[in-house]
Amino acid sequence: MVLFECRPPPAVLPQIRWQWESETDILSGLIDTPCHGQTGTIELDDPGGAMAVLDLNDGQVRGVDIVVWPEVMTVPGLQVPEPAHRGVITAPFALSDPGVPAMQVRATLAIMVDETESVMHLQVGEDTPVDLIQVADHLFLTLDVAGHLTGCWLTGVPAPPGLD
Repeated sequence: MVLFECRPPPAVLPQIRWQWESETDILSGLIDTPCHGQTGTIELDDPGGAMAVLDLNDGQVRGVDIVVWPEVMTVPGLQVPEPAHRGVITAPFALSDPGVPAMQVRATLAIMVDETESVMHLQVGEDTPVDLIQVADHLFLTLDVAGHLTGCWLTGVPAPPGLD
């Protein structure tokens, strides 16, 4: 599993823009701040074929894509827990060449959504005690006590294509 570090947040929390790819049902979220330096990705691959991707810039998590969806479970009233704090999440390793994934991680993926599908919880691996960190206005990441990614909370997600 990937080890992440939490650094102090910027003065103003960045915004994330969610977008659906209507032909493929890929949900992408990109933090709206200029990117400088090397980019890369961390692919989270589920043994059942689901895949999510973390987009990185200079090691910082800058976006999330749900490329191949695991089975979706609707949880009425699903809400993000109160975040422990705000921060910038970084992967402490060198990135590979642009366009080549920096890392592929095999992990069980599960996703829960509220009734409107505007709140989503992508769980990575086992359900363990976590530290919830807000990294953008509508993106929260969870890390376990060792710094391993255990999930992502997505809020303010627009309706999927065909449901709006």
